[in-house]
Amino acid sequence: MASLLDDLKREIAGAAKPLIVCGAGVSKAANPKAPDWRALIESGIDRVVAFGLADEEWGARQRQALKGKPSEWIGAANQVTDELGGRQHSEFREWLRGLLGELKAERTEILDALRELAQAGCLISTTNYDGMLGDELDLPVIRWADHAKVLQYLNGQRKGSCTCTGIGTSRK
Repeated sequence: MASLLDDLKREIAGAAKPLIVCGAGVSKAANPKAPDWRALIESGIDRVVAFGLADEEWGARQRQALKGKPSEWIGAANQVTDELGGRQHSEFREWLRGLLGELKAERTEILDALRELAQAGCLISTTNYDGMLGDELDLPVIRWADHAKVLQYLNGQRKGSCTCTGIGTSRK
């Protein structure tokens, strides 16, 4: 009996290749210690308050937003990003590196399936800040803001894992 993955690969074989966008669930499935999006934002809130970049009242407002719908989390995530100086600032990058830099896959089933889909010609992208996907699939990180490389990637002329965050934290 064919598996779901086998069925998917067969359907993909002659068709236009889909773009698979992976989020925190992929990292969480590969390593239970990986933070989900809420935990990542909470960690950022804690760092901002601990470093005195904002007061505890600010932290309480951001934590309250995390009790709402996931669409409300975007505001808290943006506030954390701003308070840490923006995505290009060393404080923001150090926070992510400290939290995610050594994150490695402990369970590879989902990554093995994604590797097979990539080998079948599917495009793999991520919204994650960790470098696990690119590392485990042995694909170079392509940053979304590098338009020439992204176009080559989308046209099948360049292998890689496109990061929609603009920050590639791959250890390779």
